[in-house]
Amino acid sequence: MDRNRLLTIGAVFAAVVVIALGFIAGVRPQLSAAADAKAQNSAVVAQNQGLRAGITTLESKFSKMKSLTTQLADLQQSVPADAAAPEFIDEMNALADQANVGISSFAMSDAQAYTAPVATSTSSTATTTPGTAPVAPAAVTNSSITASNFSVIPFTITVSGTYGEALDFLSAVHSGDRLFLVTAFSGGSDSSADGTTGSWTLTGSIYALTDAQSAQKQQQTTTNSSTASSATDGSSTDTAAGK
Repeated sequence: MDRNRLLTIGAVFAAVVVIALGFIAGVRPQLSAAADAKAQNSAVVAQNQGLRAGITTLESKFSKMKSLTTQLADLQQSVPADAAAPEFIDEMNALADQANVGISSFAMSDAQAYTAPVATSTSSTATTTPGTAPVAPAAVTNSSITASNFSVIPFTITVSGTYGEALDFLSAVHSGDRLFLVTAFSGGSDSSADGTTGSWTLTGSIYALTDAQSAQKQQQTTTNSSTASSATDGSSTDTAAGK
């Protein structure tokens, strides 16, 4: 083998070595970086898709914001964050005017700590047959409602009017802004179902999203304000005006 051939072989070998080293030192890192960039791009695309889905969900929920805000306001009126006795009395006076009855007395007891009803085995879907007493639905409780954030305020309202007018008032109370659970409805000795005027008493409770001690303090504040007001105009916030 002559010298020229050896030089040619050596040059070719050197070129191959240079190309290999160039691939290892330059091209391979670039290919690796490109692969990493592609993987990152795929991750970003997947993340963007997740964000788009989240935005779509938020837009859907935001479209319901107005109705939810209205619903929240109604619920806050139904069960306020404090005793709100004056507002309840004002509502009862307005409902009494609508039903054409006069409120002769309005008694509010001290707020009591909420006690969850005891669950029974009675099914909420139980049905009755003719001639049998109706079955009360099963008690429903919520672990987030406790004595530390919920209180019960007993009320007794006595109105004067006909039996029909008293029933109209009872119906209005049930559908009023403030949640008022009526537990008893009775008539006085001069009342009857024949349309004559009588005295009718509603006993029940309203509720507040606060503990009983805080509600009692609010009631005391209302009573003190009522006492100060009655010294000047003879009015009282814990006794509704009669017709």
